[in-house]
Amino acid sequence: MILAGVAVIVMGIIIGVLQVAAYVEQFTYGFPYSTEFTESFQEIALMLVNFYLLATGIMSGLAYIVPVWAGRKLHRTGYAISDEETVPKAYRSGGIGLIIAGVIAIAVYIWVLDSNIIALPIIMLVLGILGVVAGITSK
Repeated sequence: MILAGVAVIVMGIIIGVLQVAAYVEQFTYGFPYSTEFTESFQEIALMLVNFYLLATGIMSGLAYIVPVWAGRKLHRTGYAISDEETVPKAYRSGGIGLIIAGVIAIAVYIWVLDSNIIALPIIMLVLGILGVVAGITSK
């Protein structure tokens, strides 16, 4: 799950960097779209979804990584952490966040943007399902 957490954080950062790069390009070369409402609505929807994926990716990735890391550190120092309760809850909460973010992103990418570039939301959705399954089966 640590690898899944790292993958989720990296994908969230990639999505955020792509969104910021799009902003830099718009400010450098001018706004590429007309001022019609539908296109401005699409741009706002894409921005909100991309930053939501960035935030959810970082938070869910940390939910996959931190409990295991903290448990290892605490066991080395002689203290105990309830891995039987903490780690599955973190996996489930991170997974649910990724599932919600993936479904919303796929819906916005397809419905609002009429785009078929949905690879990153699908990967985040699959990793979210993996987190929920790991949280349920690790009891």
